[in-house]
Amino acid sequence: MSKKHFVALAAELRRMAAEMEVCGDSPERIDGVRHAATALGSEGYNPNTIRNKIAGLSALAAWMLERRDGRGLPLIPGNPTVGFKKPKVLKRETKFLYPAELVTFVNVPATEGVGLARELMLYTGVRCLEACEANVGDLTCEGYRPAAKWTLTIQVKGRRQAGAEPARIPVPPRVAEQLTNAVLARGAAARDPLIVDGKNLRFRRTQLGQAMIYLGQRAGLTRLSTSPHKLRHTANVVARLSGVERKVRAAMLNHRSMATLDRYDHLVPGEVEQGRELQTRGFDSYFRLAPPEVPSNPAETQANDTSNS
Repeated sequence: MSKKHFVALAAELRRMAAEMEVCGDSPERIDGVRHAATALGSEGYNPNTIRNKIAGLSALAAWMLERRDGRGLPLIPGNPTVGFKKPKVLKRETKFLYPAELVTFVNVPATEGVGLARELMLYTGVRCLEACEANVGDLTCEGYRPAAKWTLTIQVKGRRQAGAEPARIPVPPRVAEQLTNAVLARGAAARDPLIVDGKNLRFRRTQLGQAMIYLGQRAGLTRLSTSPHKLRHTANVVARLSGVERKVRAAMLNHRSMATLDRYDHLVPGEVEQGRELQTRGFDSYFRLAPPEVPSNPAETQANDTSNS
């Protein structure tokens, strides 16, 4: 979608705003369309932004086509976004915390509720909304120390419809005991929130997300914002480096499709160089698998031939 297409669409939107003004539409709605026209005609044409604006304007145009003026005609003659080819979605790789960044992040002092949420999301990979919705009664224990197994049983993304089976998420004993101690200290009941803010109220998703970002800012991290989603990506990277198999990692993140895991796999700085070293040693082992009459290392044989000549 070239610049001339955006300029043409902006012109259509300005005409649409003029029609809305004649029909007596609200000033706020008219200003919104004019703002979109200005953005499309002059800004940097970020594909994702353009797609969002076109979708919103298309919905607005559809609404106006259903309304009639005093003459019984639609408020606008047609949908100005029809026929415009949407740009492809610009997919950026989600960042994750490097080892030094993660150490700094987890050591930043936090209030009890925020600190517990940080531990829960980082060590279990649960989403921000799932952490907010978890209740005290969702955390259960089977067995006794030191073999006790803690589980958080909650509804997760993609399985929230009526009748859907909740996910059973293993929780590290250390994290579970921190949560349990906090719950006992405030005398919470089974239906009370598992983690609470400074006022002993259930966290809202935006509130908890901002709290995680604020922790990263206090830690002095500038390469990325420490949103809960980036903590999920970090948890997967740590699991991969620890040797956890792909299918198990997908289950740990509560993904219904293995393909989704591709967006969560990232390389840690220096990992490619380490991989090359392992590959080089692997070649040496591979050459030794050849029959005895074949030189075990062609590179060494070539070097010997050169020195003998």
